Amino acid sequence: MARIIFIPWIVNHEQFKKCLKWQRQAAIHKHKLFHVVHYSPFPNPVLLLTTKGEIYIRGHGAANDPEIAPGSGAIGGDLRFDAVGDRLIKTGLRKAFAGKIKCWNCHSGVSGATSFAKQFADYMRSRGYTNCTYWGYLDALDSFYYRGVDGEYHRFAGDGSDEAARAKNNQIQV
Repeated sequence: MARIIFIPWIVNHEQFKKCLKWQRQAAIHKHKLFHVVHYSPFPNPVLLLTTKGEIYIRGHGAANDPEIAPGSGAIGGDLRFDAVGDRLIKTGLRKAFAGKIKCWNCHSGVSGATSFAKQFADYMRSRGYTNCTYWGYLDALDSFYYRGVDGEYHRFAGDGSDEAARAKNNQIQV
C-alpha cells in the first residue's frame, strides 16, 4: 500500500524536516514506507502511479479554519482548502485514486461543515475525486511516533499515550 505525505508548498523546511523524521520512525518502529511529495506544478510519478493507499496532507491547522499554515521556512503563506486541492491535483493525483486522503492538520475535522477537512473533501468531490474517502482530526496532532502504554509505537492526538489518545481514534470521515 502506498503511503504519501503531501506538503502543499514548493519549499517548506519545517514540514519537510518533520516528514523525514516521520519517515524514519515509521520505517524503524512500524515497518512502513512513506513517500514525501512536495507540491509541484508538474506531475509527480509517485502520485501519478498511486491508485490506492493513504495520502497525508501536511500543514498547521485550527478548528473552523478554512486554511492551513506552512510553519517556518516556507515559500508562500497559508493555503485555503481549494488551493490545497488544486495543488494536489497539479502534483498528479488521479481521479482513479481510491484510497484515503487524511488532512493531517490539528483540528482539521472539528466544526463539521466548516472544518478544513470537510470543505476540502467537498471541493475535491466537486472536481470529480469521488472514489476516495476523506478524513479529518478532532484534536491537536503530533507528527512523530511515541511509545504508548501498550509498549508499541503510535502517533497521538491531544494529550496522553493510551488507546483513546491514538490519532486513529481521533479521526473522522468527512
